[in-house]
Amino acid sequence: MMSTPNWLAIAVVLFFTFLRPTTAFQCGNETTLLLSSEDDIERNLAGCTSWLGSLKIAYDWNGPFSLPNITNITGTFSTETYRGNSYYLTSSSLTAIWAIDLESVGDIIFEDAPLLSMIYLTKLKNVDAFKLLLDSDLVPNTEMAGSFPFVDFPKLETIEEGIYITNNRSFIGYHVFDPVTTSASMAIDMPKLSQAQNIHILGHISFLSMPSLAIMSISDDYSTGGRYDGKQLEIYTNGEPLAVTFPSLRNVTDIDLSGTLSMVSFPALESMYGSFVLEPTINMTFNSKPLRRAEEIQLSGDVTNYSIDSLTSLDRLSITTLAPIDCERATAVWTRIHPSYTTNNYSNEYSCTDFRGSVTEKSKKPFPTIPVGLAVGIGIPVWLFFMFALWHSRKEKKKAEEIAKIPPPDYDAEMAARSAGGGEVLPDYEPRRSQGSESHPGSVIELVDMMRPSPHPPGYEAATGGGNTIVPAVADAGDADAGRVTAVDGPRPGVGS
Repeated sequence: MMSTPNWLAIAVVLFFTFLRPTTAFQCGNETTLLLSSEDDIERNLAGCTSWLGSLKIAYDWNGPFSLPNITNITGTFSTETYRGNSYYLTSSSLTAIWAIDLESVGDIIFEDAPLLSMIYLTKLKNVDAFKLLLDSDLVPNTEMAGSFPFVDFPKLETIEEGIYITNNRSFIGYHVFDPVTTSASMAIDMPKLSQAQNIHILGHISFLSMPSLAIMSISDDYSTGGRYDGKQLEIYTNGEPLAVTFPSLRNVTDIDLSGTLSMVSFPALESMYGSFVLEPTINMTFNSKPLRRAEEIQLSGDVTNYSIDSLTSLDRLSITTLAPIDCERATAVWTRIHPSYTTNNYSNEYSCTDFRGSVTEKSKKPFPTIPVGLAVGIGIPVWLFFMFALWHSRKEKKKAEEIAKIPPPDYDAEMAARSAGGGEVLPDYEPRRSQGSESHPGSVIELVDMMRPSPHPPGYEAATGGGNTIVPAVADAGDADAGRVTAVDGPRPGVGS
């Protein structure tokens, strides 16, 4: 049997082991506590469940940081970026932050921790502002940045101001939230988040889920600068196609969606008193249903088809796409909402354009009058010329065939006719001479037949009974000048004796 002191020791151990985490005990005095080691946590926070003030992780903390049992911090939970006169301090050895019991905190500011890759806030329900920056630029409100593969807040219900999530710190500036290309992807899951003032998520987003988000209210002092150019809900993604859906969202002022979006859906949103801006970088279709009222709708980028028939109230409409788009449906909706619409009195409120310029109705392909006119003007004369050439060719061919059918004359009869003085008269033969001078005429250089001096054909003498033989005579000067050779006693060529 154990002695009484032993039982008392066991009771004390059990009391501090099981009751300490569940017993609320407030520590702090509205000051900032710097934690440089685990000894600092044990010495200053042992037995505490709530801290009145702020907690800061020292810049020279080495390894993972664990904050047990603390459920509430009234001030700021942050990393150290300056000490005394030293500024821009970097938590170069901080690798993880564990605060698994933390449920409520004023502000969270984790920055300048390049190796920070894990954050466990699994019970966090309420936060005023969340800032997670991995370099030295400071931006107010809530911001998360880094190469986190998964951003999970399973218990987070309310963000009083705003949350900014990006996996590339260069997205964020003081007054703008401009995206740049990043290769690391991030998945974001906030299943219990129901209310936030503004949300900005930019980067390579592989998964996004906020099924309970219903209200995005704007406080009275919520200036345009604080809304980053009026973008209350802003989603930009540059990774694989992302489906953006907010199934419960019913109260929001401004929505701005851009990037590689495969679809967008707001099935509970019927009215918004601001602008809806959509600029996808891949082909997608937009349907405004069930939205009935908005101040402005802007569709641009790679919107290939759209439907805005659900709208009954709209102050401004702008459709500017990279591909040709049908503007007749937009004009019909705008005319239904604004019956007095003309291109003059609503020129600044309504426009429907594509990449090539203004489009007011479906483009119709014009009749090619010039090509047809040229074809007719050139084709008809060419066809007529072809037909004439064909007709002339056939005519000449027929004539040649008719001539070919005529038999040649009988040779003996022709010779007899010529001996009687009839028949065809042959022309005088005049041989070609070489070029001479006026006093020395040229000599004959070509004769038809040197072996036959008679101008008559062979057998002429036999046919005519002998006849006189044609003997060339010496030409006189006149004949020489004329370049001819004459006969002395005999008929002229072609004349019978």
